[in-house]
Amino acid sequence: MNEDIDSKELLEMNSVMTEVVKRLVVSSPATVKVTNIVIGPSITLSIYADKADRGRILGSQGKRIRALATMTAAWANALGREGGVILDEKTIPAASLTPTRTSTFGIDAKSFDGTKELLKRIVTLLCVDKDEVEIVQQDAGMTSFFEIRVTPEDYPAVFGPREIPSDFGVDGNVMDALKNIFDGIGKNSGHIAKLVLNQK
Repeated sequence: MNEDIDSKELLEMNSVMTEVVKRLVVSSPATVKVTNIVIGPSITLSIYADKADRGRILGSQGKRIRALATMTAAWANALGREGGVILDEKTIPAASLTPTRTSTFGIDAKSFDGTKELLKRIVTLLCVDKDEVEIVQQDAGMTSFFEIRVTPEDYPAVFGPREIPSDFGVDGNVMDALKNIFDGIGKNSGHIAKLVLNQK
C-alpha cells in the first residue's frame, strides 16, 4: 500500500533524487519522474526516465543504480527507516510530464551550475547538524574540487558504515556512492568532479 508523504525530509528526498537523475540523463530530462513508495518502515524511490536514458541511470555494470540505492538507504536510515530505489519500466502518460528541459534550479540539465548546491542538499539529508554542513568548491579549468565539511558527529553517516574498494579508491560506501553520482553528473556536462570529506 502506498502512503502519502508529508514529512518535509521525505519530500526533500524526492526532490533531490529527481534533480540528480535529471542531471545524469541525456535524452529527455523532462521525462524524469520520481515517486515515493512507503510500505511500513520501508521507503522506496521509484525512478522513471525515458528508455534511451536508462543506461545512464544503471551505469556500467549497474554501479550507478547501486550508488543511487546506497544514497537512498542512507537518507532513509537518517529517518530511522529502510530505503532503496527501483527503475520503473512502465510508460508514463505524456500529459503527466513537465514540458521543459530545465532543472529545478532553473538551468539546463547539462549545465554544471548549481552542482555545489545540489551536493549540499544531498549531504544535509544525511546529517543531524544540518546548519553545520559546508561545501567548499575550487575550480581548475574543467575540474571542480568539492570539500564536504561536516561535524565529527555527522562524519560517520556521510562516510558510510563500511569501507569498500572501488574505482575511486577505498571509501565508505556512502561517500563512494556520492563520488559515483557526481562523476556521472560531471561527465554529462563535460566536467570532472572530485569530492573529499573532512570534519569541521
